[in-house]
Amino acid sequence: MTDNPRQPARRRRPAPGPATVTATRRIPGGMVRLTLTPEKPVSAMDLQYTDHYVKLLFPPVGATWSWEDATIDPATVRDVLPKEQLPVMRTYTLRSWDTEANTVDIDFVIHGDQGIAGPWAAEADEDPEGLGTGVRRSVGGTV
Repeated sequence: MTDNPRQPARRRRPAPGPATVTATRRIPGGMVRLTLTPEKPVSAMDLQYTDHYVKLLFPPVGATWSWEDATIDPATVRDVLPKEQLPVMRTYTLRSWDTEANTVDIDFVIHGDQGIAGPWAAEADEDPEGLGTGVRRSVGGTV
């Protein structure tokens, strides 16, 4: 807490946690909707508004590691990997969430094989059980 009543206390940035792709659906407009099951219960996330977002961490192109590697921990990955191997962060708005099923839905635009997230999401459509990513709550207190 801060001593200055006019200055709000800084929120602590939550540690990243893993999530697994559990379903995929092609939707109109060249998009794919992925359902993710995070390790942290969705019911424990502060989801009181309609515009919650997540920070997804993707291995960079040419990475020598993946999230399936048991030695890679999203919470400490930035401390152990060289700069060129660090995950690439992208921000996505949650399309929906289900606290009972412990899932969140995120829509991805598929625009060819360029970029990080689009190709990843397109591949998840082919093998939803084999992909995962680091998901963390945003600084703003959303998922």
